[in-house]
Amino acid sequence: MLLQIVAAIIVFVATHYFFFWISGGLLLPILGSHGASVFPMSLTISLSAAAVASFYVWKRLGAKRKERNPPSQSVKPEHEVNLTSAVVLGAILAGSIGFIGGFFGPLLLMPGANQGPLLGIFITGPVGILLGPPLGIAMKMRHIKAGQLRMASLWLILSLLIACGFYAFSTPRFLFGAEIAILVMTFVFFVGCALLKRGVSVSNTKGITVAYGTIFLLGAGAIIFISAMPPVMRPWWGPQGSHNLQAIPSHAFIMDAAFDASRHIPKLTVDLDRWQLYILLIALTVIIASLVVMLADRILSKGKHF
Repeated sequence: MLLQIVAAIIVFVATHYFFFWISGGLLLPILGSHGASVFPMSLTISLSAAAVASFYVWKRLGAKRKERNPPSQSVKPEHEVNLTSAVVLGAILAGSIGFIGGFFGPLLLMPGANQGPLLGIFITGPVGILLGPPLGIAMKMRHIKAGQLRMASLWLILSLLIACGFYAFSTPRFLFGAEIAILVMTFVFFVGCALLKRGVSVSNTKGITVAYGTIFLLGAGAIIFISAMPPVMRPWWGPQGSHNLQAIPSHAFIMDAAFDASRHIPKLTVDLDRWQLYILLIALTVIIASLVVMLADRILSKGKHF
């Protein structure tokens, strides 16, 4: 019960502040001269969203508590877990904790920082939501059945793609966000490894499961590598001069000091056009390899009937 109360309060506060600032920022340029009505509209939206999110978390955690402590008179058979519910719950909880830490942390630790709360809005909050699908799947890994392997895989693929989008959004603005995106990709990769192991133990078609799982993991590993060692170019916003004639590497480690833009114009920045091309090529390779496996499986299945 205490966990339910604490989680519901955290979710309510985080959802309220997040939707209040986001909706206010979106409504202000739309309403223009009627800006006085932004506050009540933002407050209504944020309180409504906070009430829905906190009520959902309260109900889901209550249901989980009942599952862990069933009545002694009845023994319920094991049932399939609801992966979507686990993913949504994980996203809400992790996103709320990340948002509160990034929003209120700078206000308490660095009160003079004028952009402190933006950390929760643009970095830690979204990253927490990104961690929802792999975190929810990881928590339910032991209960995943053979028929749920595809759904779990799709959630991991979606998380990986959104992490790529977050990487592309963060790179030219704040490199710290790109580094966090790589950590999220890595977490998705390891959850994928655990899911492959689970699939081999519960699936009736172990060969196909291993083939699909290996393709996904190789693709995810390639994305992580090209994100950690991205193609680089000179900053387009930097000064033009003779130093631009110096040779630069084609790729560089994302944590190299040449990317540092905290006190000066960086020497290097990620070439997003080439990075996106690499990601597209990796995605196409994964799709083609998956189609080949699917075609081979159908051919072998038809061959068994003759």
